[in-house]
Amino acid sequence: VQVPTLVITGAADLITPPSMSRAISGAITGSKLVIVEDAFHLGVFENPEPFLSEFAAFIENHSA
Repeated sequence: VQVPTLVITGAADLITPPSMSRAISGAITGSKLVIVEDAFHLGVFENPEPFLSEFAAFIENHSA
């Protein structure tokens, strides 16, 4: 992967657990890893504010 990458997951995600997200992020040079507390697999629906805030900041920091 040669583009800015955000890897984000819920701390309680059992389908794509934080350990898997850490491995994905570790394999992508320069990626940003965010683990959101109080969220499961569909964290953007369960606890949307931290997901949307992180996503918006990431887009803002990587806009042309």
